[in-house]
Amino acid sequence: MRILLVADWAPVEGGTERIVSTLRTTFEAGGDEIRLITSSAGSRAGGTADYVAYGSRTRVGRGLTQVANPAAAWAVRRAVTAFQPDVAHVHMFMSFLSPAAVSALGRTPSVVTLHDYRAVCPLGSNLLRDGSACAHAPGAVCRRAGCISRVRRTREVPRFALLDAALRGVGRVLTDSEWMRRSLAAKGIGAEVLPPPVAAPETFRRRRAADPVFVYGGRLDAEKGVAGLVRAFAEIRRGHPSARLRLCGDGSERGRVERLAARAGLNGAVELVSGMPADWWGALEDAWAVVVPSVWHEPCGLVAVEAIVRGVPVIASDAGGLRETVADGVTGMFYPRGDETALMRCLAAVAERRALSERLPQTHVAGLAHHHDPRDHVRRLRTIFDEVTSATAA
Repeated sequence: MRILLVADWAPVEGGTERIVSTLRTTFEAGGDEIRLITSSAGSRAGGTADYVAYGSRTRVGRGLTQVANPAAAWAVRRAVTAFQPDVAHVHMFMSFLSPAAVSALGRTPSVVTLHDYRAVCPLGSNLLRDGSACAHAPGAVCRRAGCISRVRRTREVPRFALLDAALRGVGRVLTDSEWMRRSLAAKGIGAEVLPPPVAAPETFRRRRAADPVFVYGGRLDAEKGVAGLVRAFAEIRRGHPSARLRLCGDGSERGRVERLAARAGLNGAVELVSGMPADWWGALEDAWAVVVPSVWHEPCGLVAVEAIVRGVPVIASDAGGLRETVADGVTGMFYPRGDETALMRCLAAVAERRALSERLPQTHVAGLAHHHDPRDHVRRLRTIFDEVTSATAA
């Protein structure tokens, strides 16, 4: 089967990029012919993308191209003409490629996977100003709630109208978790759940450090709660001076996190690793626990899955798709979203060996790995592709 993969490929790579990379590898191993379209905003899949559309990284440029990126439409049409795909599978596209990338597929059978809230929230966080989850579809309410300005509202109206038109033309819409399915449905987008693929830990060897090591992986952005994690870690380190915190990722909050760590006297105790490569889980080998301190409702919690299938327990906020990934008291532990005192207590409980076994139950680890098995994911995708292709032909 000839499959065209489409993805923004953001400058700060994260879960979606790892998902698309896993799909590309697994499809190709199964004999499928793959072509990949990305924007130019990021690494272009490490320079391996077959087609690249211009993606602006400036505020003004993105303000224009997020509505309708003509370069994305041109790149997609060129790929469709040259490659003649049997099906197109679109991932993130709202930040750089725009809805034009989906509309440009024309009559090509297509499937869209929505990995986050960008299709239903101009800010992408789905949070109101008070930190609560937004239950409204994008529209005038975004301006009334103070989430966006009047000027930005004039841009978002056509952008979401074009998105709505683009999604009406695709064969199927998928998403990563039941939480996301419900969140999208509440805002008028029907989707079905297909758990994201997570590559098997073939070469991973866990060797837990002698002293507590906590690891965070992901974007260093406000909704990820990393600043709160640093503050909580500073508190527990008073009683556990040998404890360490490793932060893997980049983002808008990196400078703030560095300043917080310095002010708390954590130089040497907090390690900042730039970026999250596809094999970032090498940073987990000596971890006592992975921490997912999100203050938003995680759409799925891919990092938690990647940790647990490698036998590393997870401390996570009790919101969103994380509830479908972490077994509380078994493969990890929850604390109330945004409660830094509760997070501190979880960190202390692990550091003092009062919570979470060093070895996770194999039945739970194997069960989660099976749920996210790339080969099963691709098998199910092929079935969906065949159904979409048949429906288009009819």
